[in-house]
Amino acid sequence: ILKLNMIPIQVDLSGLSAVEKREMLSNLAINYPLGESMYYVAIGLSIVLAIVLLTYLNVKLVSWRRRKQA
Repeated sequence: ILKLNMIPIQVDLSGLSAVEKREMLSNLAINYPLGESMYYVAIGLSIVLAIVLLTYLNVKLVSWRRRKQA
């Protein structure tokens, strides 16, 4: 699957306008495996941030309940 993404790189860009070149390069960047790994890094970071946030809220809630009981 990864090798299929590498094939379109060998394309003659001389006959294209600047806008078309930019579009083609942005499409390559989207299809390139590096973008896929960055996507997984972003998902991982968001999961870690969610866990940290939930832990923080849990600690706050427990300390608030203790203060309420005292």
